[in-house]
Amino acid sequence: MVSIEPTGDQLRQLRDLDHEGPIVMLNLLKFKPDGGAELYERY
Repeated sequence: MVSIEPTGDQLRQLRDLDHEGPIVMLNLLKFKPDGGAELYERY
């Protein structure tokens, strides 16, 4: 599985941005064909 792990320095840079407005997060999910979506819904 590929993931993105920001460093502490990158998180501080994001925190310190002079930004107005909403911040949006997008989760891309990929489910196994053997009921993965149903299991995720139960979660």
